[in-house]
Amino acid sequence: MKILLLIIKNFQAAKINKTIQLKNGHHIPVVGLGTSRIAPTDEQIIQAIKNAIDVELAIQSVRQSLANLRLEYLDLVLIHWPMSFQSGGEKVPKFPNGTIIGSDLSKENFELAYQGLEDACDQNLTRSIGVSNFNIKQLDKLLSANNRRHEPMVNQVECHPHLNQEKLLKHCHNNGIRLVAYSPLRRGNTILFDEPKLKQIAHEHNRTIAQIILRWQLQRDVIIIPRTSKKHRMLENISLFDFHLNQTEMSTIMSLDRSNNTGGDDDGREIRFESASHLSEFPFVKN
Repeated sequence: MKILLLIIKNFQAAKINKTIQLKNGHHIPVVGLGTSRIAPTDEQIIQAIKNAIDVELAIQSVRQSLANLRLEYLDLVLIHWPMSFQSGGEKVPKFPNGTIIGSDLSKENFELAYQGLEDACDQNLTRSIGVSNFNIKQLDKLLSANNRRHEPMVNQVECHPHLNQEKLLKHCHNNGIRLVAYSPLRRGNTILFDEPKLKQIAHEHNRTIAQIILRWQLQRDVIIIPRTSKKHRMLENISLFDFHLNQTEMSTIMSLDRSNNTGGDDDGREIRFESASHLSEFPFVKN
């Protein structure tokens, strides 16, 4: 299991006071700043990944992150993947053929790692916890545990017009879980930005295609984390609160979903992680 530490900081070039309330009462911004392309020495980058397949390893990961960041508590900590990777050594251990080395299958249990995050909550090391890349079946397994002390506040997944995650979004909302979209612009893939319908909507609003896509997500109650290291792009990505898409436009963008495509056609997914597809908790399977 991997633990992803996520802290969403305000972008100081513009005040962002738009937040969303989690089920536990805490608030987080509706627009975060994806930072994976910025040098890891930058103070604005706050990301810690640790292999974890049991309770103790999970809470150790949180404690180590706090020590590295010199903080007393975190706002939100996520289990990055439902799969378990071999502990020790490389962050993503691989066989010579490139496939991921999983943990002992008897230990491939994200519920144990989640219990560690619950302990972190109990010890006031983090305000909220959640998951990332979990499908509906995995969420239900987590939610149905009899000994659950803290519910997941968010599920962070790839989400954009070509992979709108509508079924997962509704399931999350029905269970009080907020969906967080990473790669909300499909990593800038021109396949998405060349969509004529998006170009038309952007033209009518005098906005960029990126702004139209991000506004569409906000109106679906999806938290977004657009990724860029360029200041002008950051400003563009947060200038989303002075216009509105009508229902026809929202439906038009929804119609661009490709997740049901088969036979080798583009299904919209950018993050495939096929080298881990042999692991028992690999999440990207058709429901």
